[in-house]
Amino acid sequence: TTFAAHTYLGSNHAIVDPKLVGTQRSQYAFSVVYRQASEVHCHLRAGPGDKPRLFTFAFSPSVLCPVKTADIRPPLGDLDWKPPLEVPVTAGPGEIFLRWLVQKGDTVRKGDEICSVKSLGGSVETHKAPCDGIVQEMQVSLQAFDQLDARLSEKTLAVIGRFKMNALELPHAGAHVAVAQQRTFFVRYAVKLHDLIRAGTVVAITRDDVGRPVEVRSPVGGLVLKLQQWIAEGDPVELAPDRTLAVIGYLLPLEVQGGETPVVAPHGVSFARWHLKKGDLVEKGKTVCFVRNAQGVEVPLLARRDGMLRAMQHNLPRGLAVDAVVQDRILATIGPLPPLEVQLGDTPVRVPRGNDWVFDSWKVKVGSQVMKGEAVALVRSSNGSQRAVLAGKGGRVSAMQEHLLKGFNIGEIVQDRNIAVISKFAALVASHGQFAIEVASDAIFKRWHVPLGAFVKNGSIIAEVSKMSRRGTMDHSMMISSPGSGILVERQPLVSGEGILAQQHGRTIALVSPPYTQGTVHNRMLVGACCGLAGTVGLLFLWSRRRKKACNCDDKQKKKKMTLLRGSASPVSDRSGDPKTQRLRSSLTCVPSARSLTTGGRYTVKNPRATVPKLATFDHEKPEAVRLDFAQGSELHTVYAQHKPLGIIHDCSEPVIVAGFFCNSYASTLGVQQGWRLVRVRGQQIMVGSQCEDLLESHLTELPLWPLRLAFKHRQQGIGSATVVCTFTEQPLGFLLTSREPKVSKVFVGSPAYAAGVKEGWNLVGIGEQLVPSDRNAKETANMLREAVALLPSTGKNFGSTPWRPWGSPSRF
Repeated sequence: TTFAAHTYLGSNHAIVDPKLVGTQRSQYAFSVVYRQASEVHCHLRAGPGDKPRLFTFAFSPSVLCPVKTADIRPPLGDLDWKPPLEVPVTAGPGEIFLRWLVQKGDTVRKGDEICSVKSLGGSVETHKAPCDGIVQEMQVSLQAFDQLDARLSEKTLAVIGRFKMNALELPHAGAHVAVAQQRTFFVRYAVKLHDLIRAGTVVAITRDDVGRPVEVRSPVGGLVLKLQQWIAEGDPVELAPDRTLAVIGYLLPLEVQGGETPVVAPHGVSFARWHLKKGDLVEKGKTVCFVRNAQGVEVPLLARRDGMLRAMQHNLPRGLAVDAVVQDRILATIGPLPPLEVQLGDTPVRVPRGNDWVFDSWKVKVGSQVMKGEAVALVRSSNGSQRAVLAGKGGRVSAMQEHLLKGFNIGEIVQDRNIAVISKFAALVASHGQFAIEVASDAIFKRWHVPLGAFVKNGSIIAEVSKMSRRGTMDHSMMISSPGSGILVERQPLVSGEGILAQQHGRTIALVSPPYTQGTVHNRMLVGACCGLAGTVGLLFLWSRRRKKACNCDDKQKKKKMTLLRGSASPVSDRSGDPKTQRLRSSLTCVPSARSLTTGGRYTVKNPRATVPKLATFDHEKPEAVRLDFAQGSELHTVYAQHKPLGIIHDCSEPVIVAGFFCNSYASTLGVQQGWRLVRVRGQQIMVGSQCEDLLESHLTELPLWPLRLAFKHRQQGIGSATVVCTFTEQPLGFLLTSREPKVSKVFVGSPAYAAGVKEGWNLVGIGEQLVPSDRNAKETANMLREAVALLPSTGKNFGSTPWRPWGSPSRF
């Protein structure tokens, strides 16, 4: 078919489609040419009016109307949609399409804009979603300024698919459903959740297309277990799967597992209220819930055993007859605690066999670190005797039966008798700026060389480990040194003789924190500049005071230095035979707590108004340690002594100020710094410098000796170089060193060196915590060793042909 048209109003009003013949149809002339048509039917309609209409038909005219050269856009196909789950978005008459505001597959809510159009009046309007749903179909071929009357026959712009609700699942095989009729719309529910109804009761009311009410009835009697809570008034019932609006039946019976005891309600009672919730612990004879008897009186249902409330009929409505909704009348079950999960490498903490053990109290909590043999909990037997449940290994408490209460029978409530789980120590992770002390994965821990909170230098020996040889025997020892200077802020509580990976996660056994571990480079530079300026001012002030006091002291007393050992006035004088001196050879060990780790075992108390800061007390102070308080300006630093000697060098002037340290000084390992002033010994104020020696003599004399540890390196056939650490607690040591290098030239039989296994040819590589470089002058090494040996008590023995002197010659020790 060919269509052409012409108008007297000009070419701009020429029509291109017979459906677009508008109000100016009286001025139009158009031609329709049919090919291979034997019969044509035409319907002519006239609009209202009293004037005559004129229709002229010319069959096979001699002149046809000219064909419009503009593009002819054919009508689009109609969109299919199925009510009531699909709703169309339709266009109005005479509208012109502008643009889409959504895409196919978008989720829309009722009232969301779908597209924009231009109405007959020329205003821009939007078509909105008639319901919530998803845009399933669209006339995507529509372009801007398309006339919708010409392109859409049914005026359907888009199709919105409604959301379907979740199906109501049947809780058990005996449950029934209430189903609505097809093509009806929901109005309201006639029952509520957990209502007890009879067969034929109206559950919901719907309406048909013309608005007539349609009732939805229950097929059976029972309890309303479920309702379609999301269906709203006016929604088609087809939104609910299978048009199911309600589920009626009995409550699903509880499963009683092995070892559990049911809580059964008597006949003829109604449920009142719960006294406990699922997971609560209950003792034998305690109330679980309340029910009402025929007289309306609340009666408690009691537990028949200790345990946990493992399951309960939590949907049981109040006031409902138990017999009508719970067929077996089991309202709850009480059973043992769930077992603790024990991973590979974990060790369970078990209570001894027997059903007469009653739980008393916990001694640890989750996350606590325990050592082997430490008490985890206390239990009592039937005769009242108390017993501690001990940890089978050292580690971290990763899990506990925290629900255990005092008086619970452990045999009934914990079936496997496992009340806690001990895992490996958690891995240490170095923070920004900290140094991690790592060892080999197959290493075996032997011992620590420095206490927690001590100040260590770069290269200082931190710990000692060993490795197993291929033959299964203990190999040579290895020294683990610090990669940097700082404070030992954290270390693992390892057990000697056990593998590292068997006791902890990871290979890091300790962390060393340098003095400055936080802040940017600029902050550190600013802090350094301020500290340098303050230090300069402080030095000038101290120099002026020292110079003033020097006028009142003779030269001998001003230059005289001594250790904190009474009677040892000079490092080169022999006062080892003085019994008072030997009693005062004491040393320090820090006793830090969790809040002292960042200060290296010291406690700092600021009091800028007082010359000597006020004494601070701590609840963790131990009687076997001697508290020493040092002042530095307005700050107070506290350390705790557990060994002797201190190894501190100070001037004889008052007050007592630390001027330096001897080699193998124990005080230096605790972080005591040069320039600190000793102000108190175990809380007793030092008024004058002479009191210091007397106080130390009275308080440090009973403490154990701080030993001297010497590290030697030697070669073993097939293994290479090996390092051996020997410990000495007395002098003389009994060996000679060569004059050119720190190498053992002779070991005397019966001497401490001989007993420690020192061999000729071994090289001395470490004195205490200080390493001895191979290129160091032999004389300097000998001087270091003399200082360290002088702090040990002398036995008075002689080794060799000449008498032994405590300081010896450059080669005798």
